[in-house]
Amino acid sequence: MLPSPHRLATSARSRRRLGWFLGLLLTTAFAQAGDDPRNATQGLGDALPGTWLRADAGTGQSADEDTLAQWWQQFDDAQLQWLIQEALARNPDLRSAQATLAQARASRAVIAAGGRPQFSTPVSATRNRIDSDTSRLYKVGVSASWELDWNHAIDAGVKAADATMHSAADDWVTTRMVITSEVALAYFEWRGAQWRERIAGASLQSQQETQQLIDWKAQAGLLSQLDQDQARQSTEQTRASLPTLHTEAAQYEHQLALLTGRTPVELHDRLTREAPWPATDPLIARLRAGVPADLLRRRPDLRSAEAKVLSQWYSMVQTRRDGEPTLAITGSLGLQAIALSALTHGATAVAALGLNIDWPIWEGGKREALVAEQKAAWDLTRASYESTLLGAVQDVEDSLVATRDSVARCQALQQATEAAQRVVDTNRYRHEAGLTDTATLLDSQRNLLTLQTTLASARTDQTLSLVRLYKALGGGWTEADLTAALPAPQPPRETSPWTSLFRTER
Repeated sequence: MLPSPHRLATSARSRRRLGWFLGLLLTTAFAQAGDDPRNATQGLGDALPGTWLRADAGTGQSADEDTLAQWWQQFDDAQLQWLIQEALARNPDLRSAQATLAQARASRAVIAAGGRPQFSTPVSATRNRIDSDTSRLYKVGVSASWELDWNHAIDAGVKAADATMHSAADDWVTTRMVITSEVALAYFEWRGAQWRERIAGASLQSQQETQQLIDWKAQAGLLSQLDQDQARQSTEQTRASLPTLHTEAAQYEHQLALLTGRTPVELHDRLTREAPWPATDPLIARLRAGVPADLLRRRPDLRSAEAKVLSQWYSMVQTRRDGEPTLAITGSLGLQAIALSALTHGATAVAALGLNIDWPIWEGGKREALVAEQKAAWDLTRASYESTLLGAVQDVEDSLVATRDSVARCQALQQATEAAQRVVDTNRYRHEAGLTDTATLLDSQRNLLTLQTTLASARTDQTLSLVRLYKALGGGWTEADLTAALPAPQPPRETSPWTSLFRTER
């Protein structure tokens, strides 16, 4: 039996509609082929050199991950370890970074919820009056809506939010890295100022003994008033330096209190002021900087900058896809009656099912302008990444040269200080024997004080440079810290029944 002409015409129209529908889907899917996220980060990191400028920086040898993760343990200083633990637990900046991460996670959840079915239970009561006639209508029911996301705009928004969330997590880790280094820098600056203060105090005591000896000899007629004045001048100059050194030490102590989330009064009594200075030469000798490419993995600020590039890319993709057709299913099921009591008996059932297709045809160039704006923002994030990358390389190079060269400087200053001490001892004996004048003895004492202070500053600078090098290499955090900050990975999202048919590689 042949089909009727009416059935043939209906079948032909159905095939044309289906073909148009599938063609529209294919057009949307192929339009997404240029949205490959590999295009977002292509070329990032090309500015990295193959090796460090310093030939002795451990080129080609991977940095010790365990050492970098908790580099402050290398100094074997219990007080420093306690301060860093306190800072990681109480620092306000770290709590702020944690709040920013929580906000990014919540924003991602809000955006992801937009691609899921939405349900509500609308209840309404209306009263209309026309002249003397009054009517009432009561409704109760359930409504649902689902935007199928066949243009993948919501999917792009979720991916942008994912990248933003990862950037916030990397920023949180960066904050940890910065805080640990700032605590160590302030701690060693504090101890260095105290070291110089003790040196000045010991020198003042020695000069006072010399002045007393000169006063006795002057009273005996063996020395003149000029010798007394020269000794007093040298003593008072050293005494005048002590308040400045004490102020410097106190200010670094106050900075430690701020970093650990305490007041200076709380921290003051918990600090131990006498501790041996760490031996940094062996730490420098065995430290390996690895290769510059390691920074892409170790530096959380670089990882955050890369995530910002990817987030902005997906925002641009979402803006473009928002100009493509959207498809949504809506439906409702409920009861209505003219009396409230009738809702439970004798009410009228009302049901509706709808399919909404929204296809922007012409927007007067608005969409193109929005996409251009997003692309400019994406270019800006790429430029920011390159700046961060070059800054990271400079940080390592600066810290490497400062750390390595400090070894030779400290060794030379140590020898000069030992020689200056011998000169002072010799001049003191010769002065007591009357073979050397007072000015020569006082000059040698001042020279010794200068060298001792310079050596203490050099040792402090060497330790600070090593701390900066640990930070520049990305030390102070572990992958476990980052994993704990992020939610568990989610399975791939199926945002519409047709997604699996036309999915492109993301």
